[in-house]
Amino acid sequence: MGGENEVEEIVVVPSKGYAPSTHVGTSFLDKYKAWGYINLGNTLPKFLAVYESAPVQQIRYFGKIKEIHPAEDNPIKISQNNTGKHLIELEYVIELAHPIPFGNVKIRHFFYTTLKKFLTAQSTDDLRP
Repeated sequence: MGGENEVEEIVVVPSKGYAPSTHVGTSFLDKYKAWGYINLGNTLPKFLAVYESAPVQQIRYFGKIKEIHPAEDNPIKISQNNTGKHLIELEYVIELAHPIPFGNVKIRHFFYTTLKKFLTAQSTDDLRP
């Protein structure tokens, strides 16, 4: 199994990792066990992986998605002008024992990948199509 028919079931999101007073960063993830706010379109992933930018530069957190809420109607109620975007509520979040280090391709926006690629990745480059 695998190849072109693999389901892209993980969304990888970039994070500055240190933004305690905004809706982004690992502080939001820790506080709410959620991630917001992004425009997922029609793809409904099963898992979320968080890439932390410099100085960390690795995927360190992974979680199972519990529910995806429209930003306008979410349980956290701190949406600010996020029409059309989503809040991702997580069932659980873990810190990876072996984080996935940054490769060579910059991560500026979220992207999708497969669980197979995630489990075997040596760097973030291995997660790309």
